[in-house]
Amino acid sequence: MEDISDMHPDFKSRLIDLAELLPGLGWIGLPNGDFLYHSKALVALTGMPTEEQVRRDENGDFNWKATVEAEEYERLSSAWLTAVRTERDLEVTHRIRAVDGTFRWLRSQARPQRDDNGKVIYWLGISIDIHEAMTAMEESLAKESRLAKLIDAVPSPLWAAAANGEPTHINRALAEQTGIAIDDLANADKSVLSQAIAKAIHPDDAENVNAALQHSFLTGTPFKLKYRQLRADGRYGWISGQANALRDADGIIVQWYGVCQDIDEEVLAHEALREREARVRLAVDALPGLVWMCNPEGEPTYYNRRLENWSGVGPRDILSSRKTLLSTAIRMIIHPDDQTAVERSMRASFISGEPWIMRFRQRRADGVWRWMEGRMEALRAKTGEITQWYGLELDIDEELRGQESLRLAQEKLARAAQYAAMAELSASIAHEVSQPLASVVASADAGRRWMEMSPPNLERARMSAESVLRDANIASDVVKRVRALFQNRAYERHPEDLNKIVVAVCDILNEELTAAGVAVEQDLFPDLPVVVVDGVHIQQVLVNLFRNAVEAMSEIASHSKSITVRTLSTSDGVTVEVEDTGPGIADVDRIFNPFFTTKADGMGMGLSICRSVLYSHNGRLWAENTGGGAKISFTLRSGDSEDPRRAEGER
Repeated sequence: MEDISDMHPDFKSRLIDLAELLPGLGWIGLPNGDFLYHSKALVALTGMPTEEQVRRDENGDFNWKATVEAEEYERLSSAWLTAVRTERDLEVTHRIRAVDGTFRWLRSQARPQRDDNGKVIYWLGISIDIHEAMTAMEESLAKESRLAKLIDAVPSPLWAAAANGEPTHINRALAEQTGIAIDDLANADKSVLSQAIAKAIHPDDAENVNAALQHSFLTGTPFKLKYRQLRADGRYGWISGQANALRDADGIIVQWYGVCQDIDEEVLAHEALREREARVRLAVDALPGLVWMCNPEGEPTYYNRRLENWSGVGPRDILSSRKTLLSTAIRMIIHPDDQTAVERSMRASFISGEPWIMRFRQRRADGVWRWMEGRMEALRAKTGEITQWYGLELDIDEELRGQESLRLAQEKLARAAQYAAMAELSASIAHEVSQPLASVVASADAGRRWMEMSPPNLERARMSAESVLRDANIASDVVKRVRALFQNRAYERHPEDLNKIVVAVCDILNEELTAAGVAVEQDLFPDLPVVVVDGVHIQQVLVNLFRNAVEAMSEIASHSKSITVRTLSTSDGVTVEVEDTGPGIADVDRIFNPFFTTKADGMGMGLSICRSVLYSHNGRLWAENTGGGAKISFTLRSGDSEDPRRAEGER
């Protein structure tokens, strides 16, 4: 069967059906190289009907020539006719013009179909659309080309290798560094990697480099190693070789990229440094102090001979432990109670780079614990990098024993001072009792005057008697509480409304304030939060502040004497302010110090006791000048919040 005229119609129909059933773009060829049929899918792609595609023109060219480029037609037709002549399978990749005028990549395959005698009776062909794959490959090749140019432009020595580790590119910087190009490794009998190692790596390092690279290529782990590499001038120099794998979205390694950083000068500098260190150690051994060294990470590297003899512990003893060298050294020679603090503070210095100084107990070779002072400083390179730590220990045991003797003497002095403090306590009680006793005298005198009236004002006299009783009880409570304050005892405290305490104090002092010509203005915050306090103590604080304000305004005109008392709710708690229109406070910083007074007959204890009372309530007291007088304020905090003396310092 040489042409379509020899083909039975039923057989032809079955072949056409077969072409349509093929999964790609199917087509049928005849034994002589002509075409019987192109599938509907192929016709739809090219826009050329099958009856046109199977014909030849007057020159004998196939009509499908119009669907490919001229140079492509020669290659395709030659490949097809060669396959027909040799009766071998056809496989060719080419482009074809689609109906929209664009070209798409196809992979065409055909296989001869034979009868029982082995004679070719037709060709069964299929074309697969691989345009997206070919486009992606072209883009990948373009990217690789751009990447190769980029790598060549990088001044650092770089190389690239395939997924199996075979080098594929050496950039210009690496070629100039080694004098070896990728084309120099084109020996088909050996792998490119083995040739590169043999030519570029020092013979003493080649085995280690090869083993490390093979491990990385096998496991996918990064490669990092220092070794000697041949330079273009024929000498060997130290480099730091590193390589990492490039992976696709599925984590599959597609490429390796490496860098060969020149560290020859750095290595030579380190060798010179080690030589200097050896000389320094010889000098350190001759020093009369206890000296040791640590590496930048904080691990001991050296004890001078004097420290080894003093402690009885040497490097061999430390190296025998499985723990870190620093921890081992500390456990061997530092007192158990000091070990944790010493190690923690030393490691903090290793991290921060700051100098270290600490006192601790250390065991001497004879088993005696001695107080030592340890100091440590970092030695840095010109770049600021720490290269070594140097430590020095001094025996300060005798010094501390002398300090202990001094402390005992100071304790004796403190006990003597306690006796002197009794006088202060007496003065404090006298100061605080004088206020309610003065009220008792005033109330008793008022009662006498009411009784001497004609007729006697019994109701007023009764009220004066009640005031005497009230003030006498206050005096008794004041004595008890002042003594408790100085003996570090506290009376039971209750939730109190400071507004009510302020009003009560104003009532108590009403006659006294009126007699002094002082007007009082109350500015009380509504719904003030309650505070847990000793009400009598807080009342005495307010009485003291009011009387101080009255005394401060004693020398000014009566029409301008006024006291404003305010209560405020703040984030810190509840604040009370007592503001006067006096001349102000001459020394705000010292006003609360014991025995400091600006009054000729003052004892200087009132405000000091007020401050102690408020501190015992977890509050604070302060003073300020307002420009038109002075203002003294205090804040009471609820709960067990931090002592303000620790939080802010005493004012």
